[in-house]
Amino acid sequence: MSHATELFGDRTPSGDTMMRADADASAREAIRSAQQRLLSTSMLMRVSEETNPYPETQAEFGIDGVIDRLRKKLIVDVNHGASTITVTFAHNQGEKPAEMASNVVNCLVENFVTDMREAMGDTSAKYQRSLDRATKDTLEKPNRSENDLNEFRRVN
Repeated sequence: MSHATELFGDRTPSGDTMMRADADASAREAIRSAQQRLLSTSMLMRVSEETNPYPETQAEFGIDGVIDRLRKKLIVDVNHGASTITVTFAHNQGEKPAEMASNVVNCLVENFVTDMREAMGDTSAKYQRSLDRATKDTLEKPNRSENDLNEFRRVN
């Protein structure tokens, strides 16, 4: 049986701190949430499509059978103290089980990191739009006030 393990969570690929080692509830919840996303059906479907770890299971039981099997073989261990997640996958089929185990773990982690980057980008874009609207409203407010004052003077 071949195993592949990857430890991540300390730093994002860009070098920014992803999660600091603090014991507060929000950090623990963030890691638990990451663990759930790693084992989600949509994530495991992507891994299955990209790596095809169980072609016989796929042929016999479809994607649901493959996902069930992946969930049984994947271990996602959370270390709250270090704010890290260790992903381990055991594989014993095919000609190169060690290579497949490594491919599955790498694919899973790469997809997870990509999703996190996209989510952070979406959040940043949302905040930027909100700031742009607030700035526009703030800049237009004096003009509206002046127009209202001029209208009042004209009427009275």
